[in-house]
Amino acid sequence: MLTLVSCSKKVYTIEQVKNLDSTHFIENNLVIDIIKDFDTKSKIYDDDANLYVLYVDEINASEYKISISKTDFDLFRVEKSKHYFRKVKGYTKYKETLVVLYGDIHPSLFKENQNETKQIMNYSKLEKDKNKFIIYEPNFVDYRIKDNLIVKLE
Repeated sequence: MLTLVSCSKKVYTIEQVKNLDSTHFIENNLVIDIIKDFDTKSKIYDDDANLYVLYVDEINASEYKISISKTDFDLFRVEKSKHYFRKVKGYTKYKETLVVLYGDIHPSLFKENQNETKQIMNYSKLEKDKNKFIIYEPNFVDYRIKDNLIVKLE
C-alpha cells in the first residue's frame, strides 16, 4: 500500500490572518505609544500598507530597540529578509491592523496567550515568480525603550 503525504505549507491571505486569534496582547503602553507616534508622524508607507512589522531587540532587562514599519502583507511575506525575519514570533492587532512580531518578544512588552502561532508568512512559488523584478526594501523607524521612556532614534 502506497501512502502519499503532501508537504506543502499553508499559505494565508491577509483576510485569513486577520481572522486568526491573536497570539499576543500588547502589554506595555509604551509599545502602543510607539505605534501611534509612527502612525501619525511617519508617512513613509503607501496607502496599500495593511500590516505593521515590529522587530524587537532586547538590549538588557530594561532597554529594548523596536524597529517598526508599515507595509503590504503580500509583498512583505515574499520579499522580506530571510536573515532578520526568519520566524514569526506572534501577531496581534492595533486598531484592526495586523501587527506581526519578530525578534525578542519579552513578556514586559507583549503578553502571550494560549493561541498557537501559525507560520503566516508562507508563500507559493507562483507568488515569488510574480514579484521577481521588484526591489523591495521596507522603511523602518527605530525607537528605544529605556527605563520606561521612549526615544526615537534618527
